[in-house]
Order: sequence, then structure tokens, then C-alpha cells
Amino acid sequence: QDELNEWMVEGARKGLSVCRLKGGDPFLFGRATEEIQFVLKHNISVKVIPGISSSMCSSLCAGVPITSRGVANQICIATGHGRDNSFPNLPEYKEKCSYVFLMAMSRLEILSKKLMGMGFPSSMAATIIEKATTKHQQIIKGNLESIYVESSKRGVKSPATIILGPVISNIEWHQNPEIEYESGGISYFTRFLDE
Repeated sequence: QDELNEWMVEGARKGLSVCRLKGGDPFLFGRATEEIQFVLKHNISVKVIPGISSSMCSSLCAGVPITSRGVANQICIATGHGRDNSFPNLPEYKEKCSYVFLMAMSRLEILSKKLMGMGFPSSMAATIIEKATTKHQQIIKGNLESIYVESSKRGVKSPATIILGPVISNIEWHQNPEIEYESGGISYFTRFLDE
């Protein structure tokens, strides 16, 4: 990380336009804030172009909305790794909540056990989306008790998003990023509105 910070400053001082490309939202459990603080200390200006967090888009790539009226009215986004590789504080269980864990694959077994020990139902629906939006995307479904074994059988590695909650079994569609609709398909788009 230190070397990367130095490279950014070095490039900018040479008059180059430096692009720090990150997947998803680099401010959500990422190091973007630390990197920007480092660059600003060297009197270099910064422009942030927002990205869409994997906590939101990967669920849709798996055909699972992150909320659904009457099913899940809250979202809890948590990390599997705290600063200096510490284990983070875990959220409390709420029946109508979707739980999204980022950077948690290497701790999935212990995470599942800790959550069940805190009162999360072992039968709670669970989905893992590995390498979302790529041709290597893989979707693993199970429940809180079985998801570690299921993901191990399939060799799931990071980057992956873990989703728990009732939305998983409420509605589901299969999304293939390589499909191009000739006719009869529906595409949903999000957009920014001009004011």
C-alpha cells in the first residue's frame, strides 16, 4: 500500500494524469480515504468518480434483490476483516434484514458459526456471488449452516459477496451477462436525472 501511494504522488508530480482504478465503491471498507489523505498531504488534487458497490450490484447479478417490500426493509453491510486483519464486530439478528458481507470469504466458516451463536437461524437463506459481473461469475446457494461447505466444494475464492436473509428465497431470476435479448426480454436500467 505504501508503495502504491508513492507511485500515485510520483506520477502526479511528473505531470501525469493518474487513475487509481478500483472495483466497486472504494470507500466501502476500502482504502480510498487513506489514499486520498496521503495524496492531499502532498498538495495534489483529487477527483472521485463514484462506482457502484458490489454489495448492491452483485446481488442483482445473482437474481436476488437486496430488499423487497414486506420481506426485507433493512440492509446491513459488514466487512469480514477489520483494520490490521482483526475480526470485526458482527451485527445483531433482525428478521426482516438483508445482511451483506464483503471481504469475508477467508473467514466464512468462523463467521457462520459466530452468527449462529448470536441467534441467526441456521436455516437462514445464504448466497455467495463470486466474481460478479464477469464471465467467471459463480453463484452458490444454501443456508447459513451449509454455505461454507457448499462454497468449499465449488472452490469459491475472493472476490465474493456473501448475502444472508429472506430476500434470497422471495424472488429469483437467472441473469446471464452474456445474453442479448432479440425479442421478448426486459432490461432494467438505472440513471442519473438531470436537475
